[in-house]
Amino acid sequence: MRVLEFIFGRRNRENRFLGIVWWFFVGYYMLMLPFAVAMPVSWISVLAFAVLYPVLFRVVYYLNSAILTKKWSKKMLVAGGSVIAVLIIGITATTFFFADNVAVNATRTATSEGYQLSVGSLKGNYQVAVFDVSTEGVVVIPYQASVGEGSMTLYVERGGRIIWEKTILSSWGGNIEFHGEPGTYDIKVKTEEAKDVNVKLKNE
Repeated sequence: MRVLEFIFGRRNRENRFLGIVWWFFVGYYMLMLPFAVAMPVSWISVLAFAVLYPVLFRVVYYLNSAILTKKWSKKMLVAGGSVIAVLIIGITATTFFFADNVAVNATRTATSEGYQLSVGSLKGNYQVAVFDVSTEGVVVIPYQASVGEGSMTLYVERGGRIIWEKTILSSWGGNIEFHGEPGTYDIKVKTEEAKDVNVKLKNE
């Protein structure tokens, strides 16, 4: 308990509502942090979330406590709200522009027919699928890919080495084809910045 209060600030024990709110957001942080670590994003983004979330929570929680206990005047509340707004905007902008990988509205699905990836806005790289090859020979994977704004590169990687790639400027379809050996292959997309990214892969 002392560790949590050191990270998130002291919980208000006099107001039941504020106590529940404190536990809710602390629990949310403890639940989301492992997911953030597991997601295919850069360590900078994860570190920003891990550090800035408790800081912002402290400020917002203190402000709400002051409002409910009537410790602040109206002018102080307006000033505090303005500072919080500037902090949120600044942190969001910093996280986006300096992070290596940022994916907004990303959806990835896998069915018996294949894989599908849809990303509203992408900066960096994102995994589409993982393919296991059991026998040596030519691997052929039909694909459809499109990008609404910017450009992206669809590529196949194994052990950090790119063995096939194709740059997509608008919309393109064809076959991913390479000589495969038994093992695992990662199919990914990468871009400096693109919007409305869509990739469909079919199982042969």
